[in-house]
This record gives sequence, C-alpha cells and structure tokens, in this order.
Amino acid sequence: MTRQLRLPIALFLVLMVGLMTASLFLPNERLEGPPPPPLTGQIDRIVIEKSARRMQLLQGGKVVRSHGVALGFSPDGDKDRQGKDQ
Repeated sequence: MTRQLRLPIALFLVLMVGLMTASLFLPNERLEGPPPPPLTGQIDRIVIEKSARRMQLLQGGKVVRSHGVALGFSPDGDKDRQGKDQ
C-alpha cells in the first residue's frame, strides 16, 4: 500500500470508530420514559383498530393499556386464510 493511501484510510477508520462510539451515548428517541406498571387482574377484551394500527386492552369496559401495532402495508379487510403464508 502506498504512503498516499495510508493516511486517508487511517483517518477514515478513526472517524468511523469515533462515530460508532459517539452513537452509544446519543439519546434514543424511542424511549418514552419509564415503563408503565404491570397490569393487575385479568384483561376482559382486546380490541384491535386496524386503520389506526392500535391495540387496546380493556378491563371492566375501560381501556387500561394501548399499544401501536404493525400490520403491514395494507391493513384493511379480513384475512384470506389462516396461517403465516397469506
């Protein structure tokens, strides 16, 4: 390897290691605070709103927890058949 290539490659490697190390200390936008307390009692009903891509857990007719769900590109309509290979 020539001397002209060693310096740019070394600088690139140092930069990449520095960026990877710095990324460990950056805040994660997905964290939204402390997790909610665990549920007590039994869940009466699970409601999935496909268009809103939301799942709600109901206990005694009241929503006790709500979660976003991923349903793919087109969540409208019923399933065609049972199983994973739709």
